[in-house]
Amino acid sequence: MLDNGLIRTPLSMQIRELERHHAIDIALLNQAPTERMSEAARECAWTYDDADYKWDSACGESWVFNDDGPAENNARFCQGCGGKIKIAGRKAEIERSGGSDGH
Repeated sequence: MLDNGLIRTPLSMQIRELERHHAIDIALLNQAPTERMSEAARECAWTYDDADYKWDSACGESWVFNDDGPAENNARFCQGCGGKIKIAGRKAEIERSGGSDGH
């Protein structure tokens, strides 16, 4: 196709070229994140950090809610890994008990 004298490649051809060039696994990309996770990793433990007023997830992300916490804001799945959120407790309580956050 010509557009103002320039040859334009249809989007479908561009996508096929990208798939070939980068070896994109479309089947994997179309799966929900939890389908790509092992059974053991389908939960993500979140701990509340009183010092920094944030929630730290087992997958390494941090989250801040303007009001209350994940449950009160209807957060059921981790935005970082897709695992089901499991509230592990407050960071200070876990450190005092000498335990870990579950991961």
